[in-house]
Amino acid sequence: LCCSPVPLGSGTIRCDHGLMPVPAPATAELLVGLPTYAGPFQSEATTPTGAAFLAALCDEFGPMPAMRVSAVGCGAGTRDGGPLPNL
Repeated sequence: LCCSPVPLGSGTIRCDHGLMPVPAPATAELLVGLPTYAGPFQSEATTPTGAAFLAALCDEFGPMPAMRVSAVGCGAGTRDGGPLPNL
């Protein structure tokens, strides 16, 4: 599985443990050695769960290679992602 670099977000988030930096310590630990970047907005862009999936499943990181689309899926959450759609 080829993945693009991972967006972290920026700022702070409030969670069960109180106010935490973005990326949260668990997220940062899971992403050690993976390509990341700040942004695209001031919030948490990658959760610990998402980071765990990427760390476990991505074989390589880089630009999206040429491919043929065979299926499309879409999901939505409940968090307001600011200027970006939550899809």
